Amino acid sequence: MNNTKKQVNLLKILYIIGIFFLAGCSTMQSSGTHAPSVSMQKYSTIAVAKFVSPVPAVGDRVAARLVIRLAADGYTVANLENLKKLSGIEILTSPELTPADKAVMAANGINAVLYGTIDRYECKTLKEWTWTGFAPEKTENELCHASLSVKIVDAATGDTVWQSKEDYSHKDIDMTARMALERVLTRIEDEIPKINN
Repeated sequence: MNNTKKQVNLLKILYIIGIFFLAGCSTMQSSGTHAPSVSMQKYSTIAVAKFVSPVPAVGDRVAARLVIRLAADGYTVANLENLKKLSGIEILTSPELTPADKAVMAANGINAVLYGTIDRYECKTLKEWTWTGFAPEKTENELCHASLSVKIVDAATGDTVWQSKEDYSHKDIDMTARMALERVLTRIEDEIPKINN
């Protein structure tokens, strides 16, 4: 009888360890999709639209960082504020090119527009049991998600000429949504097609 109790307890402990092991293996995931890039020489002058984001300031920071990367990759990046002043209208505020946007792009020699959407930017606290080696212990981990979609469109037609989407999820005690977005943004920066010299 005593041996049976020990075996049941041992099985319970092994079961708990197995659950924690499987949970630890499944905490990180990443995926991405990329359309085939075309020769980007034709799209070397580009404007960056206002990014859609659940946190507007985060969208602005991501757009500003991509402006720097585009310039480093050989693009001539138009200043959105200057375009607004020159045209006297709000431009590139909708998720697709409007007739007014197209007219302003054509008048200023801009042949491409970069659009971006931060689909997810969030963390939630998970209270979980972990195995410390002596006994199960309750801990708190942050499960954070970030997802970013970008596309370059032809400023005259609105047709997509290149696009990329990256998702990242990770669970850790010190994880933040900003760290998850950093992973996504770095991957997308590496995918941006360079201008042929």
